[in-house]
Amino acid sequence: MAVSGSLIAAVSVPANAGPTKAVATVVVPDELKYPMGVEPSAALAAAPADMQAGVPPMPKAEVARGFKRPAPEPAPPEAAEGSSSTPAPASASSTDSAPADQPSGNTASAIDVAKKYIGTPYVFGGTTSAGFDCSGFTSQVFRELGVTLPRTARAQQAMATRVSDPKPGDLVFRNFPATHVGIYVGPGMMIDSNRPGTTVSIHKMWGGNFSYGRVG
Repeated sequence: MAVSGSLIAAVSVPANAGPTKAVATVVVPDELKYPMGVEPSAALAAAPADMQAGVPPMPKAEVARGFKRPAPEPAPPEAAEGSSSTPAPASASSTDSAPADQPSGNTASAIDVAKKYIGTPYVFGGTTSAGFDCSGFTSQVFRELGVTLPRTARAQQAMATRVSDPKPGDLVFRNFPATHVGIYVGPGMMIDSNRPGTTVSIHKMWGGNFSYGRVG
């Protein structure tokens, strides 16, 4: 039989076969079986170890640059038993300042002490609960709070720290130098021992030319 190209054909006929039955054997050259000229088993043996394991080899360019395959990221550490990943809410500060319109310190208590003497008569030069003049009254109130004030309204004005935004419990002075002193209660109101014939009371601020001072 004829075979094209470089194929080699061989026909063998068994001795006991009839004339109509034949077995053909075709021999294929290696260059046709392995176009690259290398038998697969030899090519696999020469391949890098990672290719033999089924892992594609690293490109030569990356090998030349010293490229390393990235290591797997470590698993995040497990939270300790009983712990929580939610941060605890910030606690409120214990040093938060009071609103601006609220009295503090000695001024907070001055009103309470002063109210104890409501109804006490005015006595010129008086410094006791039997009777007060204006500066005798303020001196007694702050004495009970542990603050010593000078005896006269003028001296108290000189001692106090002048403020333009009075809070309840601050001193309130009329004129400069002061001719009268009382204790500020709130907008337009004061408590004092006013003049002969009156008693300690809370009333509207009368007259004008007021200033304010803070002590304690």
